[in-house]
Amino acid sequence: MRGPLSLPGPFTPDGVPGIPPAAADFDSIVLGVIDRIRARVGDRIDAVEFAVEDHPLLPDDWRRPVPYASSMPDRADERARIVVFRRPVLTHSSGEADLATLVLDTIVGELAELWEADPDDIDPRA
Repeated sequence: MRGPLSLPGPFTPDGVPGIPPAAADFDSIVLGVIDRIRARVGDRIDAVEFAVEDHPLLPDDWRRPVPYASSMPDRADERARIVVFRRPVLTHSSGEADLATLVLDTIVGELAELWEADPDDIDPRA
């Protein structure tokens, strides 16, 4: 990126960072949740690929609530995949603790759907 928005100036003496801190913090929360679940389910979680995207691509006529995540089951040539959407999750959380809980609920829900399991078997919240 070139131009006045990316050059150092009085409001950005070091330039513009490549990744906004909020995105990096969100990614850290997602990784922490995956590690928490791994402690419970073991290597089974390694069969799932995880990603974070800013928001889902929805059709113009979408009338349901914006999803927090989406998942795709495994195929012969691809692993199962869960994509967590950062902006909808951030919008519906009221603080850092609530954000971590919402990310955990979202990922556990998607895994339960993929694995056809009870969410309490994945994370009982003891």
